[in-house]
Amino acid sequence: MKRFYAETPLWADGINIGIAEEGRAGDGQRQTSVVRLTLETIAEGGYTEPTMRLTRSEAAELLDALWRVGVRPSNGEGNAGQLGATEKHLEDMRRLVFDERPK
Repeated sequence: MKRFYAETPLWADGINIGIAEEGRAGDGQRQTSVVRLTLETIAEGGYTEPTMRLTRSEAAELLDALWRVGVRPSNGEGNAGQLGATEKHLEDMRRLVFDERPK
C-alpha cells in the first residue's frame, strides 16, 4: 500500500509530498522505497500510462495528508462536519443579533 506525507517547509512557498510503498524484504527487514516522478517526451497523440494508480483508501490518505497542511477544495466546499459547525454558528449569530430563541 502506498503511504503519503505532505509538509510545508518554512523556507518555501509550496508543499512537499512524499510517496512510499512499504513492505518487508526477504530477510524480515522493513523496506521502504520512495517513488520519484520523471517526465518523458511522448509523441503527439501517443498513449501514456497514468502517473500513478491509487486505491480508494490510498487516495483518501493523500487527501488527508494534504488537508493536514491546509489544502482545501478550490470550490470552497468542505466536509459535513464543517458544514454542521457553520450552520450552528449561524444559528448562534441569529440568536444574538435578532434575539431569537431556539424553536
